Amino acid sequence: DRYYVKLQSVEPLHNRGYTVFNQQVFQVCIKDTRSALLRVINLERQGEHIDQDLVKGVIDIFIDLGLGSPNLYNAEFEEAFLPATSDYFVRQASGWLSEDSFPEYLRKAEVALNAEEQRVTNYLHRSTQMKLKHVVIQALLAQPQSQLLEKETGVVYLLDNDKREDLARMHRMFSLVDNGLNPISHAFRQYVTDRGSKIVDERVEQAKTVASKSEALSDPTFIQTLLDLHDRFKGIVQECFSQDSLFQKSLKEAFEVFVNRDIGK
Repeated sequence: DRYYVKLQSVEPLHNRGYTVFNQQVFQVCIKDTRSALLRVINLERQGEHIDQDLVKGVIDIFIDLGLGSPNLYNAEFEEAFLPATSDYFVRQASGWLSEDSFPEYLRKAEVALNAEEQRVTNYLHRSTQMKLKHVVIQALLAQPQSQLLEKETGVVYLLDNDKREDLARMHRMFSLVDNGLNPISHAFRQYVTDRGSKIVDERVEQAKTVASKSEALSDPTFIQTLLDLHDRFKGIVQECFSQDSLFQKSLKEAFEVFVNRDIGK
């Protein structure tokens, strides 16, 4: 190997051994091996204990037979693993959508996403990480987002009940989706607008019973109520939405709607 290979410019013995093993042994059983891996990984997703060292050892065979390149791993394992993962989580999403509240769904989705990231650390090749994350985000968050936001336990419910931990998780999770925060910021803006407009409408009705409408509308208690409302939602933007400029803008625009109303007439 030290002399003949160099002189004859042929494949090194080490590499040749891998090539022969791949052609004569591994290719014969690769379909069964891949199917077994996918089945075992799904069992782990369902809470079963598996031998992670054994799984990593088999995954390493795919990588080692690539002779320093992940091409064989990508072609023979990953190209089957990623669609299978998508199918698995699409089914999970369907079940969770019908059974769980919006916050409970997001809790399960976050646990699942973290578990898949850990799976890469435990036994998959590092090149799979971003592709796997994308597949899970699409299946659990991007595709069912509209259905999730339409749930009775969605954005309005979380804001009504000041569920700050769940609001923070909602922001954290949908920030992973391309433009995923846009519909949430719109819902937030509408919610703030509705709450502020209700306060103004109530004050306008009260003003009809007093001699001076302008005096009623400049009542310190009315102004303080609006300030308290702003403080509450500003706190949510800071604490739950990480001072996201998108939500700061929504809060500003919402207050402009009812603060600038021509309520003196």
